[in-house]
Amino acid sequence: MAPVPRVLPLGVGGIDQQRYHMIFSSRRGATEPIRPESHMELTKTNCWARVCFTLVLTAGVSSASLVTSIPGASVVPFPVLNYFGPGPQTFGPGITWFSSNVSNNGGSAFGYTGNYGFGANGFWKLDMAGLNDSFDTFGASDTMTFEFANPLSAVGGFLNYTPGGSTPTTIAVYDSSGNLIESDNLTFLTGGGKNTGQFLGFLESTPEIASFTLTDNFIGITNLTIAPVPEPAMFFPLAGLLMAGLRFANRSLAGSRKQ
Repeated sequence: MAPVPRVLPLGVGGIDQQRYHMIFSSRRGATEPIRPESHMELTKTNCWARVCFTLVLTAGVSSASLVTSIPGASVVPFPVLNYFGPGPQTFGPGITWFSSNVSNNGGSAFGYTGNYGFGANGFWKLDMAGLNDSFDTFGASDTMTFEFANPLSAVGGFLNYTPGGSTPTTIAVYDSSGNLIESDNLTFLTGGGKNTGQFLGFLESTPEIASFTLTDNFIGITNLTIAPVPEPAMFFPLAGLLMAGLRFANRSLAGSRKQ
């Protein structure tokens, strides 16, 4: 028989007490001396070509940004399960949810639709996932994780948490090797009320996001939002810039040789 979770009042945070609750060099011919002015011209030429080449190479390097919306992304609803525990739960397009909160307050909640409190930040009655504990209440800084079978370029959701804790409430994204890409500590206040919160997420220039984590202070999420692999829109203009730079370099080299 499954254990009945110990519940907390909405003023503290978490589930209520009524339901089972969340990255040229050009050489002169060996026999021809290089004049000082030609050497300077070659140096400028090489620098220009290298700058262009570097821009193209770095076009695909991750440029992490904290965002408040993700245009064109898809919202992935949670299946209504009213599940409590550590998971895992698999849903949507290859998404797996799990939590380090195994049993505090009955465990984390997933696909929960009952009342879930955030202290001074109000409460939700939504289809959500909630950490359902905090360091101040249980002495543990637990984390919920969403893992993606196919890495994403963006992820986020509508969030809320219990403010005023002694430890930060953190959201973060990681690559497939477990390396941190970007993180942010939540500080927003909603003034209370029902179903209040803020949309926050991360946008990357390349599909690197393999997992999304939410840590401490009864943090909750609804409307999980994801964006797939983006088209490399920036690559083509920068490739053109590289070609223009190389043409300029060749003209400058040819001119210096004629002098």
